[in-house]
Amino acid sequence: MNLTLSFGASFAAIQAGALVVCIGTMVNDSGLDAILEGVGVWVIGQIAILPLALLLTPIGVLIRAIVGRLFNNPKPVALVTGAAVGSMGLAAFSITQLVGDVSEVLRFAILGGVSGLIGGWVWWRIEGPGLERVAK
Repeated sequence: MNLTLSFGASFAAIQAGALVVCIGTMVNDSGLDAILEGVGVWVIGQIAILPLALLLTPIGVLIRAIVGRLFNNPKPVALVTGAAVGSMGLAAFSITQLVGDVSEVLRFAILGGVSGLIGGWVWWRIEGPGLERVAK
């Protein structure tokens, strides 16, 4: 396992997931015209996102190391793990914000799943092809 590559892949996956969350939240609130506004929120939100990504990157590397040892095929594992972590994370966030509307919690869970799926795909694109070469 290339530790530098794993840290970079995890950081990039978190940033990609955060971008999807920002865009998805703005589109959910204002419609498809708000895509650029979502990108702007992500850029301005780097004040909070960057430190959070730096703190969560080692946890992502740890999860990837544990799950990567359990399964031989890295792409589906990255996608499923990313989607599961993203769904649980945003659903938990929306519940802690005391969102009383179940449909809002479901939207956050779906948005989290999509962001996790994108994050997992980014991780796999950075680190996965090298893993597959090693496995052959």
